[in-house]
Amino acid sequence: MLVLRLFMNLQASRWFVILLSREPETHQNVTIDNLLSAGFRGWSSLMMRTEDEDSTKANEYFSRQRNVIQTKGFRIKSIISSHIAALSVADTGIRNFLLPDPICDKFEQQKRA
Repeated sequence: MLVLRLFMNLQASRWFVILLSREPETHQNVTIDNLLSAGFRGWSSLMMRTEDEDSTKANEYFSRQRNVIQTKGFRIKSIISSHIAALSVADTGIRNFLLPDPICDKFEQQKRA
């Protein structure tokens, strides 16, 4: 899986990998279980929507979370996402990568088989 290989390469290069989910915090245990079963381990942080952010539009949510990350002293070097809303950021020199939705990717693999 492309995303897992990318994740592992970033970790091997000693990058801090912060996972930002659109899922609510009430789904944290399920989200962590899914990440672990897919092979993702050792991320620096997993950020999820709080109850008061449930109705926030995606682009506003991602913008707020980027600000939180930067306030904690991190410099964002790149954003990798399958959601265009996560990438809608002013030109700040951040490299953005739009990946195919993993669900669609699995569907395409099954379709070819």
